[in-house]
Amino acid sequence: MGDNKIFKNKVKLVMIGGVLTRRIYSAFYKRITKREACEPLNLLLSSTFNVKVVEWNKRLFLDIDPKMVYILDGINIFANTFENTIQADIVIAQGYPAIVETVATFFAKMLKKNVIVAVKDTHWYWPKTFISMILWPIYRKLIEKADAILVPGSNAYKFWLLNGLPKSKVYLVHYYWLEADMKPCKEIPVTLRKIREKFGFVFLYLGRLIEKRGLYILIEAFYELIQDTGGDSICLILAGEGPLKSTLKRKVEELGISKYVYFIGAIHEDFKACVYKIADVFVYVPIYTTIPEE
Repeated sequence: MGDNKIFKNKVKLVMIGGVLTRRIYSAFYKRITKREACEPLNLLLSSTFNVKVVEWNKRLFLDIDPKMVYILDGINIFANTFENTIQADIVIAQGYPAIVETVATFFAKMLKKNVIVAVKDTHWYWPKTFISMILWPIYRKLIEKADAILVPGSNAYKFWLLNGLPKSKVYLVHYYWLEADMKPCKEIPVTLRKIREKFGFVFLYLGRLIEKRGLYILIEAFYELIQDTGGDSICLILAGEGPLKSTLKRKVEELGISKYVYFIGAIHEDFKACVYKIADVFVYVPIYTTIPEE
């Protein structure tokens, strides 16, 4: 009873998340396995504040681009964000590309003068896509009105200082969960164990199968390694889903290395540690595109 009273008296802090769809697999699996609160920042803040996480998950089980959700539900997303912001004492907003939520947050802040708004932002660049260049002046003006900008790295920190934000507003906060809270691997699944037993050396890529992850470079490099070594004792596991999956499979077939390359799909949170455990080397080859890897 006493604990409940204390909790009610805590400062109300609202975490504004982005749109969730099946297309965003990492968020999707955390959601359906009820592990959405795994982010260390959320857990840390919960010890001090009355924390509420707000995210738009009405299209959660649809395999569609989040941009389409904004087209379908934009008004409702705006209203939902505004309603929760207006009730809060402190808001941590998602930032770009969740532009609808960001605008709604600042609109509520304008009406409720005493709400404190911090924006999580990862940018150390600004995308050169048409839509991003149009939205940049709007977003830049909104950021000026924030009480704080939370950035995850030194490059993002420098980016916002160079864009005119005072040091008193920009805070370096390492808030990513990455794989830090993975469940330990209790038992390696049979399919993974068979791969490990078959090959002496296993290379692993785990993530979205998208252009900016440099997967064509990875596959071509692996092909050259097979040519140099004979290849019978090595394999490459590509764990994840994404729009490039079918074209990457065709590339592997064209190179004649299908028996050495395994596409094992999206990995459930319970088995991520097991995938890492059977690998000898984790390979990550980000490339610079119009929307760079962060």
